[in-house]
Amino acid sequence: MNKKVNYIDWGLTAYQEAWDKQETIFNETVALKTKNRTENTSLETPNYLIFNEHPHVYT
Repeated sequence: MNKKVNYIDWGLTAYQEAWDKQETIFNETVALKTKNRTENTSLETPNYLIFNEHPHVYT
């Protein structure tokens, strides 16, 4: 079990930019997990604690 956590502070980031960055990290993690299953390997998947602030968003 990987107990290491990568701390990232993006500071003030536009909402869409932060969303895109998180989606990239998510997709990379899913790809690594898929590779571990299909190739029967046990590469560690990274853990993240991401801080960021973005301007108000209207939904």
